[in-house]
Amino acid sequence: APLRAACYRRFLAKDVETVRSGLATYQELLEQAQSSDIKAMEDIEKDLDRTFPGHTFIDTEKGKIALRNMLSAYAASNTEVGYCQSMNFIAAVLLVVMEADGDAANEEEAFWTFATIENRIVPHYHTHGLLGCRVDSRVLFSLVEDKLPELHSHLTTMSVVPEISFLSWF
Repeated sequence: APLRAACYRRFLAKDVETVRSGLATYQELLEQAQSSDIKAMEDIEKDLDRTFPGHTFIDTEKGKIALRNMLSAYAASNTEVGYCQSMNFIAAVLLVVMEADGDAANEEEAFWTFATIENRIVPHYHTHGLLGCRVDSRVLFSLVEDKLPELHSHLTTMSVVPEISFLSWF
């Protein structure tokens, strides 16, 4: 994990600074999330227990607090999107990679990395219509058609809908 964290820091440094400069501080976003009625909080709470059950950090009280903090701060920073399913898994991985197990500074670093990924690397991926996920599902189905035609034929015969069947992979 230390090498992965170093890679994120190095490769995203400029983008992280750009994102940070356009938003309130992490602490301000947390306070904003706690003081306002963010619709996303109900969905975030539901997904906390679904995120890596049994993980040595994420499935602990500290891990769930850190994950809740990250997701609610992001929802406060991007009210248009708020929170969408699967954001929890990306945020949780970043908490683990940044070694945020009880370290507030690393939790904040994981947040800014997450916000950078969401806002600069894959903007519009997590939307309420899940457009990015749906597009990826169709691309995968096209690749299956091209590279594995027998499997594609079987999936088509079985009336598999890529956007539904493949969604959990994205």
